[in-house]
Amino acid sequence: MKSIFGATLLAAATLTLTPVLAQASAYQSATFVDEATAGGDYFLDNTRYLGAVFSVTANESLTSIGGNFTVNGDGNAIFGAVVRLTSADTLPAISDLAASTVSEALFTPTGGDQSVALTGTLTAGKYAVLFGSGLFGATGASGLVASQNPVGTPTFVQYADNGSGVLAADTFNFDTLRVTMNTVAAPVPEPESFALAAVSLLLLVGQSLRTRRQ
Repeated sequence: MKSIFGATLLAAATLTLTPVLAQASAYQSATFVDEATAGGDYFLDNTRYLGAVFSVTANESLTSIGGNFTVNGDGNAIFGAVVRLTSADTLPAISDLAASTVSEALFTPTGGDQSVALTGTLTAGKYAVLFGSGLFGATGASGLVASQNPVGTPTFVQYADNGSGVLAADTFNFDTLRVTMNTVAAPVPEPESFALAAVSLLLLVGQSLRTRRQ
C-alpha cells in the first residue's frame, strides 16, 4: 500500500511541474540588406545612440539583441541595451537612461548581421533596443547600415547631441535600420498536466481512505 501511495504522490508532483517548451520570439525592424548594396551607414558613438522600438505583450526573457552593422567601425566595443520606454512611450531623459535599462552588454561589431547575448526579463510594454558608446564602459564607434527592408512600420529612436554637448532623446526618421531582439517566453505548465495531477490526487485520497479502513 505504501509503495502505491508513494508512486501516486510522485506522479502527481511530476505532472504538476511538467512545463511546455518555451516559445521563442524574434523581433526585427527590417530584413537584412548588405552594406555593399545599401551604400552607407549611420554612425553611432558617444555623441549618438541609435535603435528601434519593440512592443512586448507578455512576460519574456531576453536572449540577444543585434543589428546590421557597418564594417567601418573603429575596432573598439560599443554597448547594446534594452531600455524600457516611459509611460508616454518615449525614451527616458538621458539622465534616466541607465536607471531605465533592463539589460546591457558590450561587444565589438565587425560588420554585417551581428548579435550579443543578453539576460533579463521583460514585462508587457514598449522597449527600445539601443546601440552607442560613452556609457556602460563602451568607448568604440560603429554604425548601423542604411536602407534596410522594413518589417511593418518600424519606429526608430536616437539620443543625439543637441548642440550643447548634451544628448537628447528624439525620433530617427531618416532611414530604415535593421535592429533585432530575441526573447523566450517563460514556460508554463501544460493544461493536461493539471488534469492528470487532479486525477492522481483523487486516486491518492481514495488509496488513503482504503488504507485507513483496512
